[in-house]
Amino acid sequence: MRCDEMFRRILFPTDFSKQSEAILRGLHEFKKYGVDEVVLANIIEHDVVALIEGGVDVDEFIQKLKKEAEKKLSQSASVLNREGFKVKLTPPIPSANPVDEIVKIAREESVSLILLGSRSRGFKGSLMGSVSEGVVREAKKPVLVLKTKPDAGEGYYEMVFRRLFDRIIYPHDLSDTSQKIEDFVKKASLLGGKEVIIVHVIAADEIIEREVEREEVMHPLVPISNLTEMLSKHWMEAQTYLSNIKKNFDIAGIKTRVNLRVGSPHKEIIKIANEEGASVVMISSKGLTPNVDFVVRYSEQPVIVFH
Repeated sequence: MRCDEMFRRILFPTDFSKQSEAILRGLHEFKKYGVDEVVLANIIEHDVVALIEGGVDVDEFIQKLKKEAEKKLSQSASVLNREGFKVKLTPPIPSANPVDEIVKIAREESVSLILLGSRSRGFKGSLMGSVSEGVVREAKKPVLVLKTKPDAGEGYYEMVFRRLFDRIIYPHDLSDTSQKIEDFVKKASLLGGKEVIIVHVIAADEIIEREVEREEVMHPLVPISNLTEMLSKHWMEAQTYLSNIKKNFDIAGIKTRVNLRVGSPHKEIIKIANEEGASVVMISSKGLTPNVDFVVRYSEQPVIVFH
């Protein structure tokens, strides 16, 4: 796969909000990443029970919404056509479960990437149950989750997409699943600023648990001196392992650094992304679960989740 063939066909589910329209207008920046076709979808989310209880003619109501959605989808397609994209319009779908519908469309249309907007929240907020998180959990295709900024200027999303791969955070837990996305990270970086920061966070509690299982001792009986030794051993192993991965990026002409930390993986990943002024976090959904949910929910940077 050539660098510019990573994301040839993307799915963009739109709700026709101002933020969705602004994202749509910024999609022309994806041309340089090899995108030549956009699949547009609109899921008409509704509560049948609430409509019936409200005395609404459900069929008539849905048909009206579908006609309005068809018109808006055509208008969105025109915007993309003018930018040189091929566009596939999927019929508006009434559904109480947009996650299932988006995942189904992505599978049937064989897209290479799903692009979703998600509201930005602080650590005290919650996006549990949101469409973006649901799609990240259920989809088999890569998902790009972009935090929307209601107060951002007109060109905000163009800027985000323009520098999407300029400085990539690549969380790695030393597993095969994290390693499998190395080629994607490398290809993406070659399309952008050629800068990658490989992040590994040593979670002390996980190290202790592994040693407890291995030594068959009770958790409270692990001496502190042994804990320091355990962490040092893991640190050195991680440093050696990730240094070899760094060499692969260096050979490709990509400026690469390894950032090792001790702490909570999901919190440290987000902290490092902020400190480094990262343009995107590219993460595997398998090896770092459940950290992925947290990163998707709270990262201010775009996150691409691979499956």
